[in-house]
Amino acid sequence: MRSHRGKLLMIALVCVALVVGVGVFAVVHSKTAASARRQQASAAAAGFLRTWADGNLSALPALTVSRSAAVSQAYNNLDLSLGIGGPATAHATSAAQAAASPIKVETGTPIGSGNVITVPATVIIDVPGLGTWRDPITMHVQTTGSKALIAWSPQTIAPALKTGDHILVTRTVPTRAAILGTDGQPVPAGADVSALVGTLGAASATQAKADPTLRTGDIIGQSGLQASSDATLRGAASGAIAVVDPSGATVATLVRWAGRAPAPVSSTVNPTMQAVAAAAISNTGHPSALVAIDTTNGAVLAAASNPAGYPRALLGQYPPGSTFKMVTLTAALMAGRTLTSPTSCSPAATVNGETFHNASGESFGTIPLLQAFAVSCNTSFINLAMSLPTGTLATAAKLLGCDTGHAPLPVPSFGCSYPATATGTAYAASAIGQGTVLTSPLAIAAIAAAADSGTWHQTHITPGAAPNSHPLPAAVVAGLQTAMRAVVTSGTGTSANLPGTPVYGKTGTAEIGSGSNPPTDAWFAAFRGNIAVAVVVEDAGFGATAALPLVTNFLTTVTH
Repeated sequence: MRSHRGKLLMIALVCVALVVGVGVFAVVHSKTAASARRQQASAAAAGFLRTWADGNLSALPALTVSRSAAVSQAYNNLDLSLGIGGPATAHATSAAQAAASPIKVETGTPIGSGNVITVPATVIIDVPGLGTWRDPITMHVQTTGSKALIAWSPQTIAPALKTGDHILVTRTVPTRAAILGTDGQPVPAGADVSALVGTLGAASATQAKADPTLRTGDIIGQSGLQASSDATLRGAASGAIAVVDPSGATVATLVRWAGRAPAPVSSTVNPTMQAVAAAAISNTGHPSALVAIDTTNGAVLAAASNPAGYPRALLGQYPPGSTFKMVTLTAALMAGRTLTSPTSCSPAATVNGETFHNASGESFGTIPLLQAFAVSCNTSFINLAMSLPTGTLATAAKLLGCDTGHAPLPVPSFGCSYPATATGTAYAASAIGQGTVLTSPLAIAAIAAAADSGTWHQTHITPGAAPNSHPLPAAVVAGLQTAMRAVVTSGTGTSANLPGTPVYGKTGTAEIGSGSNPPTDAWFAAFRGNIAVAVVVEDAGFGATAALPLVTNFLTTVTH
């Protein structure tokens, strides 16, 4: 009897165990199926958003329950509003481009266990010209067997969006601020001023892509101060993204950008001097240029070119002729010569079979270096250069910024290029600013400025100290000033001897062709007070007659 009851108990226990096991299996299976549906839904949601991000809008309807073409149209309209796409336009067509897509997606943990799973997500969109929009959305995914499709509605784009509503993006670009002159007022527009402070132009697609506050076509600085200070001058656009109903009323503002107010930027341009400079060279009848510099720091006060269109004042490359004797005199003084040192102003000087002459065949015999500079005797300076220690002239050229021909300004510009390794006739020619020596009016003005201040300053167009400066030896400064004053009082530049503040200068006549009577560019470089000026008039003859009067007209107006 006990044995029979024991068998019945054993059977009962086995049955209970089977029932419990089946129940546990059912629960585990249910949890596994729900987890699989959530994973399936998450993948479907991410896939849908990636398809949009890749620009494959025509494939979107097939990923939804309704399969309606309205889905692709809705995202096409959204892309157009945001400025990130258009009809049949892909945002990305390769893995590399996908990484640079304006749309990024972050999906959260799926919620739910039935056939409809909720997938939270954040869409991060780089809105051109405004910034980043983080759009939190909720996606409902319907899972059936092996399929998971998006139960799409307008709320999939933005929770506040309903059927009939649309997304509106507004953007307000502030008025660009001005570049100010030394008087604190906006620098008047003009071709010369544009060459000096930089230019404006429409932003390219590449430029816009590099700056989230830009859109293609926005006006931005393309060179000079306009470019280097662009963010300050331009500010940043304000804007918003809103949901708007069919009547035009705003239902919700999804994101807002405050923007940034533009601010003016100061320059070294003196508007009064700029106008005077332009007027001074307006009636020469020859291409010409004038540059004025603050001798105390190298700041460019004015730069005018005639005719307009090519900035020859800043970018012109000319042989400087006898204005370069300021550099050769510097070399002689650095080598221990003095203004009383004798020089041979012979009618001609021959170096390695090539003969150099003085203007009009002049000859003064043995004269002091001071007089040779004042009357601009070519043969004196050629003979002098040939007697200097090797490399002295190249050292002086470098000291005065005349070495590499680099652009001294952040706008298209040219400095001064000296052939440091020249020998023989090429070296002799360089001593009088011929051969392969090339300078701009900007560079010659900087050399004249150094003679006044005692320091060569790299020219610049922003207030403050020069980017680079080289002090000159005291004996060089004293010698240059004495010699340049002698040019005006007793030499080739006597018509520049204005009343009032003394004028110091150097004439130059640079041969620009070949033959027995080659054409010449006319030069004059000078300083008065703390303003240095250089003028070149192309193919105009002698510096004393064609260039000097333009400098005196300028200095008479802007100095006393």
